[in-house]
Amino acid sequence: MDQVKRYGQFCGLARALEHVGDRWTMLVIRELLLGPSSYGDLLSALDGIPTNLLADRLRQLEADGLVARHTDPEDRRRVIYGLTALGRGLEPALLALINWGAHWMRTGRGDDRFDPRWSVLAIRALLQNRRATCSGTLELRIGGITVSVATTGDGIIHVRAGGEAVMAADATVEGDPEVMLGLVSGELTPKEAARRGLRVHGDSTLARALLVP
Repeated sequence: MDQVKRYGQFCGLARALEHVGDRWTMLVIRELLLGPSSYGDLLSALDGIPTNLLADRLRQLEADGLVARHTDPEDRRRVIYGLTALGRGLEPALLALINWGAHWMRTGRGDDRFDPRWSVLAIRALLQNRRATCSGTLELRIGGITVSVATTGDGIIHVRAGGEAVMAADATVEGDPEVMLGLVSGELTPKEAARRGLRVHGDSTLARALLVP
């Protein structure tokens, strides 16, 4: 097992970076926040990572107690990786980095690869500090995936991959990932988003209240 690199500084940031500061590590965490994955799933999602480097990152994350492996109950030959409670504790930091990194996304996607699944975390990051003044559920259809955005009387907005809650959605919003994220981030106005193909079906007032800054 590789020895953890030490900065020799008694600082929370330094200690954290000793465990998650290596290249690709936080992207492995991103994938596992979206759900448990096999080695093959991770290799496919992290297009460009050398297979030996992925194996090394997973070994180190296991050694640090951030990731645990178990056997797929439906296929005993398949190993599944998932985050431990300590690993899931990285979500607030990861969401904050997504928000911060949005500064460099304003130039557009270009030739960069985009997986619509990442929209779940991106929208969660953008909405995490907002409070709703109404209650209801939205179904967001983005690039072939469904994201649920819901709030109750507490004003907290909950974002997750589509599930049972979406079946009772008060409104459905569908559009290209860049347009959807542009609307939620405030880079696009609702009119601009509509001109670029965003469509709202159902309670448009609720959709505006939950998605527009």
